[in-house]
Amino acid sequence: MRKKYDYDPSIAWGGWFINWVVRIFIKPRWTVWYINRLLGFLPWVKPTRRHLERSKISIEGYEGGKVNLFIYRPHKRKKDEPALIYFHGGGFYIAAQPHHFDFAMDYATQLDCPCIFVDYRLALEHPYPVGVEDCYAALEYIYQEAEALGIDPKRIAIGGDSAGGALCAAVAQMARDRGGPEVCCQMLIYPATDNRADSNSAITCETTLIFDAEHNRTMWEIYLKNHNGGDISPYAAPSRANSFKNLPPMYVATAEYDPLRDEGIDYARKLQEAGVEVVLHQTQKTFHGYDLFKKSAVSQKEMKKRYAFLKRHLHRESAA
Repeated sequence: MRKKYDYDPSIAWGGWFINWVVRIFIKPRWTVWYINRLLGFLPWVKPTRRHLERSKISIEGYEGGKVNLFIYRPHKRKKDEPALIYFHGGGFYIAAQPHHFDFAMDYATQLDCPCIFVDYRLALEHPYPVGVEDCYAALEYIYQEAEALGIDPKRIAIGGDSAGGALCAAVAQMARDRGGPEVCCQMLIYPATDNRADSNSAITCETTLIFDAEHNRTMWEIYLKNHNGGDISPYAAPSRANSFKNLPPMYVATAEYDPLRDEGIDYARKLQEAGVEVVLHQTQKTFHGYDLFKKSAVSQKEMKKRYAFLKRHLHRESAA
């Protein structure tokens, strides 16, 4: 019998529709290859909002692969602007969807600064570590070319949703461990952080909307492929790190009826215990991807919290 969940009415009907689309077009793996090919055209046909300009840069990713960066920024440019680098969700193996580009434009608008959207390679053809290394390459490029891009290298933030949250957390750890660029803050939205999928929410959220326990297991199986043994790198599953010290300030948002809820909370607590500044917002009566429905009160309230956190760190005076 299908479990009943007390969803917020303002997002429930939309969630059921998206859930139907996911189960028909995304859940069967053989369809995803075709869906990704179609979504690959999206960056070229998705309209850019009038008050923003968009540019594209192609950089060298992991082992010489090509990675596209799409930069959304307000028309009125400023000198030494802060910037947000954004890693989209999609289970590591599904291409960026329309709402991901909308989020990037929202951040550029609300934060009044560039938002760099990273079109990393996907796990169906490029399993771990390609995606996360592509994302780290994007951070390094933006940092190294900050002056040419008009960006303040001391005010670069990173963020992502779902699998993008995992990539964000991993990139923050990589930058610390490798002596790489200093990240001023990180934003994780209902992040995937632990491939073991043994938390209470990972087990009990069997029939939740859009993303359920089965989707969670499939995601890690595809992403890790030949790496899904005993020793998993924290750059794949950030919760498995040996140390959580000296990481950037972090914002974490979780959804009540989401398999990833408990691991997001657990990751936030690990960083808090390590002395990292953490803001944790646990939304209620929500499911994974609830913020697709931007007009709902729960989404608007949560988005305001994200913007406030990012503004506080991005718009502080440069230490330069």
